[in-house]
Amino acid sequence: MKGEFVALIIAVVVLLFFGSMGQTTPESDFQTELSKDETYCLITGYTGYSEDIIIPTDIEGISVKVIADNAFYEKNNIQSVKLPNSVEKIGSCAFQGCTSLQNVVLSDSLEEIGRQAFYKCESLRSIYLPNSVKRIEAMAFLETPNLSEVKFPDSSIEIERDAFKDCGITELIVTSNLHFVGEGNDMWCFNNCNKLKSVVIEEDVINLPNHFLCSSTVKTITFKSPDTTIDMTSFFDCPNLTLTSQSEMRKHIK
Repeated sequence: MKGEFVALIIAVVVLLFFGSMGQTTPESDFQTELSKDETYCLITGYTGYSEDIIIPTDIEGISVKVIADNAFYEKNNIQSVKLPNSVEKIGSCAFQGCTSLQNVVLSDSLEEIGRQAFYKCESLRSIYLPNSVKRIEAMAFLETPNLSEVKFPDSSIEIERDAFKDCGITELIVTSNLHFVGEGNDMWCFNNCNKLKSVVIEEDVINLPNHFLCSSTVKTITFKSPDTTIDMTSFFDCPNLTLTSQSEMRKHIK
């Protein structure tokens, strides 16, 4: 009975939150342009004053597929954004410096999150990445200290250098569908994560790149497979690692 009551309370809170976001933001609040082939629309700017934004599926009858570079750059009053399922790409610096942005609902069709897209979104708390996402570009979530929860997709995804540097993630599960890419082998993917406590490396993970996660507060590392190999710099300068995790890590250094 108690569990049912708690579930009801959570459902009401969610309903109230999304109910407050139920009104689509007026088309006139957005600056737009047509794609080169004139088949879809890009959001290039925002001139409204709402704290909660629901981007329409189409503007003047044309499907919205792209949030262009710098579209919401340093719009500090915005607290929540919901993208329509028509959106396939978020451009570079699209939400950079939106320091009040707490909640983002991504499109189920989203394929790419651009360079520095959510850089310095200091209030962002969590992000759910749908299975459609194929690539997260460099520094996409750099300096998001309150981003404590990241739900990665079950499908294959490429993650570029510094994508989650200085974020507030507390737990990290690394699976083989996470592909760390970029120039060179020094990915620095999750370094300086000062709230990170535990990392689990699933058994299907073959290896991790250089400087994958360093200078963080991680305490425990769990390797599900004895065959996983890491570079000696993968967890460099993680002073809080337990002796058990340090010993386990040494077994996997190639």
